Amino acid sequence: WGGPVGLRWAVDNVERVQRLVLFNTHTGAVDEGAAPKPYALLRAPVLGDVLTRGVNAFRLALLYASDLDADAKAAYAKPHPSWRSRSALAKAPRLLPFDEGNPSREVVQRTVDELGRLYAKPKLVLWGMKDPVLGPRILENLRSRLGQAEVRELAGASHFVQEDAPEVALEHLLAFLERTK
Repeated sequence: WGGPVGLRWAVDNVERVQRLVLFNTHTGAVDEGAAPKPYALLRAPVLGDVLTRGVNAFRLALLYASDLDADAKAAYAKPHPSWRSRSALAKAPRLLPFDEGNPSREVVQRTVDELGRLYAKPKLVLWGMKDPVLGPRILENLRSRLGQAEVRELAGASHFVQEDAPEVALEHLLAFLERTK
């Protein structure tokens, strides 16, 4: 979700953007395909609330589908300790514009249509190839929409690239920042 939000800001503020660094994310473009199966369940009106707010599906995903250490998992889970505090987590999957009439669809499509405004900006994409949700198809879509982006595929990293491969990510990031001063 950070990708569509951050990219919207970037296309609205292109004069303030010197360069762009993205980790595993997506544009939100409708042509990225149907909602992955886990998202389809999380978007269901009652079941989605039970899974996100009650069972805390995102915390379970952190515990079982990532290689994060215990401290990192606890840090990611801490902001959402209760049913009430997980309200936004329940709403977020429903805002991804996979379906007609989705309230986010227009703004996301406008963002996608305006990505060309960022074409001349240096861009680095650090991509964890073991991401269970955002796979190679999403990376290729992002690559094609961003134009001349420098893409680094990190074979051993999953969705949380900064946690899974911090030294490699930092090396690529610092080198990119130095080259694009």
